[in-house]
Amino acid sequence: MGNRIAKKLHVMGITTALQLSLTNPTFIRKNFNVVLERTVRELNGESLHFTGGSAAA
Repeated sequence: MGNRIAKKLHVMGITTALQLSLTNPTFIRKNFNVVLERTVRELNGESLHFTGGSAAA
C-alpha cells in the first residue's frame, strides 16, 4: 500500500491489518478504491482469485 493511503488510514485510526480487516469493505471502497476493498475482503477470508478461465487475446 502506498504512503498516501497509509496516511489516510492512519488519520482514520486504522493502523494495523486487524483494524483494516474489521472495517466495512463498502466504506473502504467509497473512501479509497476497489483494490483496498479486495484486500479487506481477503483479510476476512474471502477468496477473490479467479480460476478456470483464460484471458481473451
